[in-house]
Amino acid sequence: MEILENIGVYIGAIGVYVVVFVLALLAVLLPLSAYSAQKWMYKNYLETKSVNAKLTEILELARTAQSQGQQPEDEFGDSDTRRREPTIGKDLNIPL
Repeated sequence: MEILENIGVYIGAIGVYVVVFVLALLAVLLPLSAYSAQKWMYKNYLETKSVNAKLTEILELARTAQSQGQQPEDEFGDSDTRRREPTIGKDLNIPL
């Protein structure tokens, strides 16, 4: 306890003021930081909830399409899955 009694001697009067200022600053900033973290988490919760709803809707649409025997259409519109023969040699009359 001698250190606490003579703390002014060890760190000086300015040091005591700095420590008190830092502690007061932390007492103000920590609750603000906790509030902003809660606000950020709530925003993320709402975003996750909306993404989950969209994914659930897509899953239900896929299940109904599958139960009806329909295949989802290709994005690119290329329904021919067979391999095409090259046409370069045919255009130039070059034997392959």
